[in-house]
Amino acid sequence: RGIVYNGNESIPWYYGQFSEVSLEVAFHLLGRATEETLDPISAIRTLIARIYYLPGTNPHGVIETSWSKEITDGVPPDNWWSTEGILQKYLSAHHEPVKYGQCWVVAAITCTLLRTLGIPTRQITAFGAFEDNSELLDPHHKQHHVLVRYKHDGSTVLQLGYTWSFHSWVNVWMRRPGLPKRYWGWQSVDATIHDSDGGYGP
Repeated sequence: RGIVYNGNESIPWYYGQFSEVSLEVAFHLLGRATEETLDPISAIRTLIARIYYLPGTNPHGVIETSWSKEITDGVPPDNWWSTEGILQKYLSAHHEPVKYGQCWVVAAITCTLLRTLGIPTRQITAFGAFEDNSELLDPHHKQHHVLVRYKHDGSTVLQLGYTWSFHSWVNVWMRRPGLPKRYWGWQSVDATIHDSDGGYGP
């Protein structure tokens, strides 16, 4: 259990990372296990690219988002209080996306699924949040405010960052054996995406 903040109020949240439904959805999203998906970084990148519903690109994502004030064909984002309930609805609908969530719901789902896989994860919320990667490892890095975005096909692109008025995402703790120790520790992961690319991650 924990507290999820939606930008206006705190919501007591049941993550349910030890539930059978969470494990079933996590394995469904990962697909057939390979040596690559057993690697924590690859598993994280795979999951965050498959949580958010995108027509045509990720039609079987777990959650569809809506910022509409009047929702008549689904559950308004503020009415959710449990990841387990969302995941159960997803399975009951034969992997059709659940309607609807916003960033804090997407982050709560991400937090649950990564914890289910044994990856230390915490949900973060902030006002005026920069999507940033200021210590980009690319030697030709010129912009301070740049993102590394992971696409569904595993490739990466650089993109100028931007600021959210309010946003929620997750941090995961991990060692990065191929990198200097200063890059170990808490790493930002964001499954809330708005185009055909995958999510942001380590």
